[in-house]
Amino acid sequence: MDEDEDEDEYAAAMEKESPVVALAEGADGVWYVAYREEETITGLTIFKGPIERDGKMIEAIIVSSEKENPSFTGAPREILDLLTPTGNRAANRWREACRSRGQA
Repeated sequence: MDEDEDEDEYAAAMEKESPVVALAEGADGVWYVAYREEETITGLTIFKGPIERDGKMIEAIIVSSEKENPSFTGAPREILDLLTPTGNRAANRWREACRSRGQA
């Protein structure tokens, strides 16, 4: 097997095993992720940027599950359409807020 075949095989294995199904960059340092957890696909938000903490500005990374009712509601339809239906009220509120915002 040559080096290119090894790389192709590795890439295919990583794609199959990766918990990240899809990723989309939003505004203001926010990323939206469709994330596989066993048999379900859940939404995540990832924020990287400055926040105020104890009167000081610090650089932070904040990761929130849709079940934690994140304040970032700019997930695109492409991410939302991948998510597994859920009975979790916080997740459903977040999904609806994202869909409403996308139609504005």
